[in-house]
Amino acid sequence: MGNLKDGNVPRQALVIIETVEKLVFVFLFSGPDLTLVYHGRSTAGFMNPRPQWKGSLDRSDKYGRIVLLFQYGVNPTYTEIATYPLTRGVRCPVDLIGNDMKITAMTGDEPVFEVEATIACARGYNKINGTGLSSCQGNGTWSEFDLQCQRLVCLGNPRTQENAKIASHIPTNSFKGQTLNYSCNEDLNYFYQSGPISSVCEENMLGSLEWIMADMICVYKCSRPPETFPGTKYTLQSVEGQVFDLGYEVIYSCSIIFLSSVTTAQCKTSGWQLGNGVDLLCVVA
Repeated sequence: MGNLKDGNVPRQALVIIETVEKLVFVFLFSGPDLTLVYHGRSTAGFMNPRPQWKGSLDRSDKYGRIVLLFQYGVNPTYTEIATYPLTRGVRCPVDLIGNDMKITAMTGDEPVFEVEATIACARGYNKINGTGLSSCQGNGTWSEFDLQCQRLVCLGNPRTQENAKIASHIPTNSFKGQTLNYSCNEDLNYFYQSGPISSVCEENMLGSLEWIMADMICVYKCSRPPETFPGTKYTLQSVEGQVFDLGYEVIYSCSIIFLSSVTTAQCKTSGWQLGNGVDLLCVVA
């Protein structure tokens, strides 16, 4: 406990302190020593008279001790700090270390007073320097440690997707969980068919970050065929739709009155192509 060494203080006295929580502490001052003799919710039943010595709760230090400031009489001629341990039931947080760190081990089952913890960088972060050794203090906080962590970034650039393009902006530093969206090259007649459209920055088996590629599939489709096939007199028969899958066939008929021939045009990667059996008389010379 605290020590009182001023020669002007009484040789023996009771020191009664009432905290803001209405908890009463009674100390016996004898010589230079201060000894706790009673604590409770009131002094009722405690027959000793209230002495001149009074104290007040100043703060709770990192060891979980109430710090008491004493003065003698109305005008303080002597001050002294005494401490009383209040560590029972103190717990330190296990989820407030920070987003970049985590507790990996403790010397006890619970994060209570004096338990030591090993703190490491969380997934997605890399250790720069320092150690992660800390202990639970009596005021419910972890002691300072010098561990420093740095957020990992995705290595390299995301690879290109066949028949597609990146639709979103590529950030300078891409962190874990960030995504890039792709879209098919519709201006080149490639349209979405199946698969995820995003590439995600994820941790690989080596602990570094890389872009996990989307398996997006874009397929070529033909736009609506022309009403008159280029270079011929063939005209398109009735057809519905504006976009057609590969292999889709439409029917053309010869627009020359005395000819009744018909032919088909098929959607291919190079566009619409007339089928076999084209009547040369229906072709413009």
